Amino acid sequence: MRRPVTLFALLIAASPLLAQAPLVEKIEVSVDNVDVTVTDRAGKPVRGLTPDDFEIFEDGAPQTITNFYVVEDRQSCLSCPAGQAGLPVLHDERFRRKVLVLIDSYSMTPFERNRALERLEEFINDRFRGGEYDWSIGAIDSGLRILLPPTSDKRAIHDALDEIRRGHVPRLSLDLQPDRLDLWEKVHAGRQSIDAIAEATRAFASTSGKKVILLLTGQLLLNDWGVADLRLSKEITLTRDYLIHEANASNVNFYIINPEGIAAGDPSMYWIARETGGRLMPGNRVEESLRQFDTGSSNFYSLGYQPKHPDDSKYHRIHVRVKKGHYALQYREGYINLPEAQQIERTLGSTFGTFLIAGSAIPVTIAFDEPRKVDGAVIVPMRTTVPAEQLAFVSNLGRVDIYISIFDSSGRNTWFVHLLRDVRPGNLNETTEVYLTKGKPYRIVVAIRDQISEAVGVTQQLVRF
Repeated sequence: MRRPVTLFALLIAASPLLAQAPLVEKIEVSVDNVDVTVTDRAGKPVRGLTPDDFEIFEDGAPQTITNFYVVEDRQSCLSCPAGQAGLPVLHDERFRRKVLVLIDSYSMTPFERNRALERLEEFINDRFRGGEYDWSIGAIDSGLRILLPPTSDKRAIHDALDEIRRGHVPRLSLDLQPDRLDLWEKVHAGRQSIDAIAEATRAFASTSGKKVILLLTGQLLLNDWGVADLRLSKEITLTRDYLIHEANASNVNFYIINPEGIAAGDPSMYWIARETGGRLMPGNRVEESLRQFDTGSSNFYSLGYQPKHPDDSKYHRIHVRVKKGHYALQYREGYINLPEAQQIERTLGSTFGTFLIAGSAIPVTIAFDEPRKVDGAVIVPMRTTVPAEQLAFVSNLGRVDIYISIFDSSGRNTWFVHLLRDVRPGNLNETTEVYLTKGKPYRIVVAIRDQISEAVGVTQQLVRF
């Protein structure tokens, strides 16, 4: 994850005209953090390492470790400066685990799915005390369905898992011997699942914490090793890499459990887990897979360094190694360098992200004026208001980002806009016309980001006109 440290400089131009419009220049010193899980040959966490034990490279160039954190068994060493070791282990909210359990209903039999959910419930009862995780639950069938927003309520978690067990969804067979036409159809179906999972990763884009997707699936994509059609094989590879890049842009680890017990049915699952810093657990002993997930996501080193380039929206490769010893390392192999404003856009484009985005620092209210009817639809003026005292100003000038995202009843994002507004002392009042189908329900989400204070406020409302 990138954690910008922001400095402000007030620049007053020499001319009288420009002096009336002072500019606020933000100087951001960005630190990229890479979580590294280190295990020995027995799969046990390696403890006691210091910054001097690690080397980190970005795009092949060595980087200087400027921040170093040790997280061991749900605890973390708070603000350990690079070069120091032996500091006391303290709780740090930045490393709180935020886990989305995704159940791929297409690729598993109901029996294996329900058996895996039973093991998950046992794990939650036995290991989860309410303070180590925020859990959320979703299902993949025709798209991404969020069944439970982030919570630490055990009862709510069990109720959501029970809803999945009671559901009846079709099973999509990805057998390895269909004819050529069927292959393309199955790759297309697999792409639908990948798109739904990618939407889930984007939901985490602007949130902090240790972000994990615990994916229960029998198979995501066809095995490209046995595909003679080179175009088809390339499509499978590009689809896999697309999901990896989306996950790494949001700093999300994939821990993948295959309850079917097939160890080598889908190499894509291995690479998706490995290159996002997670792990593929293919055995049908789900309880052992959950134990590995718990250990791996709660024992790691977080290495921070300052990239030598600005936010350029490009993908940058990361390589980490331990100087001595023979250890296995799990870490994301790259990231996309995006500014915070774009990360918020990615989050608000996901129906799940609207539950994750941190916001309440700024109170935001929305109200609707009388709609105008247009050919089976309505155009509704929507007024967004923020009290002036909640915004930051420099020389009576401020600047805010306004994000508006609209979702239909199925959770599909039907409209999104990002507006930039200069503001002066006085309430912020912004009117935007939104186009809605008459009689259909929508969820409208509005987020405000103060560019000076970087505070964020979010509100949402269900509407039908």
